[in-house]
Amino acid sequence: MKEIDRNIEDLIDLEQLCAILKFKKSYVYLMTHEKRIPHYKVQGHLRFRLSEIEDWLKKQSVETRGVG
Repeated sequence: MKEIDRNIEDLIDLEQLCAILKFKKSYVYLMTHEKRIPHYKVQGHLRFRLSEIEDWLKKQSVETRGVG
């Protein structure tokens, strides 16, 4: 039962994700529609697991090159 509780507590809604990532809702809707960001649809409501968003963000990292 503790595993289920932890997983549910890890879920955030659209507004929370937008506040964390500083994205507009319309952009997040587009990304979910295009399946570019991990998400869940629970009875028509978008939910996001923080651990999956963190992993997704790490994959978005762009390495910098040295100048010169």
